[in-house]
Amino acid sequence: GSTSTDALVETDFLHIPTFLFCRSDRPLTFRAYTKPRVDRPVSAQFIPYSEDSVPLAPIKPHEHIFTPIFQKMFEERPVWSTQAFYNSVQQRVGRKITRVVIKKINKTLAYMFSSGPWRLCWVKRGYDPRTDREACKYQVLDFRSKRSVYRGKPEKVRPQRMQSAIGPTVTKPTSQSCSVSLVRKNQDAGATAGDDVESHVYQIGKKVHQGQKLFQVCDVMLDDVQDKMVSGRVGMCTEKDGWLSTGTMDAMRVVLTQHVQEADSQNSPEPSGS
Repeated sequence: GSTSTDALVETDFLHIPTFLFCRSDRPLTFRAYTKPRVDRPVSAQFIPYSEDSVPLAPIKPHEHIFTPIFQKMFEERPVWSTQAFYNSVQQRVGRKITRVVIKKINKTLAYMFSSGPWRLCWVKRGYDPRTDREACKYQVLDFRSKRSVYRGKPEKVRPQRMQSAIGPTVTKPTSQSCSVSLVRKNQDAGATAGDDVESHVYQIGKKVHQGQKLFQVCDVMLDDVQDKMVSGRVGMCTEKDGWLSTGTMDAMRVVLTQHVQEADSQNSPEPSGS
């Protein structure tokens, strides 16, 4: 390299390195939008946790044959995770409903928090979980694992890298056990209707295939988790821990992780002898 320092003292040029590098191995094509983007016609109303008031119920809800069923569901339970609501709707109507239809109806019946203990959950309009201590059972418990499950065998999820656009293309054989897309494809094909309905509920001995999954505390059927919820209640709601004391959610996550690891080890097939 150059040993001269003249370029460092020039006023018309600054040697400032970029603060972020692209994570993709392949060059990207940047397309500038000449027109401003418009909001999607079907989207939930998001509010931050710091918002003082919550959206009220509209005068006229979305007209649909399933609207009364949705209203009754929110009367029974004011906070639903997206997966819990989707599964429960399939059971009640007895047929498959697309998530687009659910969003259209819930857009006039519920809202979502973009942050906080009830993030990404359908919350009944007019109901504020920050003022109800009983809403601690609806808080989101996020489960994260660095391992996926393929055919009953835990496998570490490895990133898939694109081949370089420079130079000749080389076709490399891919291992089935390391392909995340094949893992998800086999899981979806082998899942039964009952497993899909109960996918938002965790019970003892159940395996979690996703690397990240959001449970609500009331849907985690573990005595240790429920006991920690009862003993960890406090009189003030915070954005990080909600109505629970500091560290309670972390303790619940540890218990859930231990049960998931035990279920994986018990259900893993034994290696066959050569």
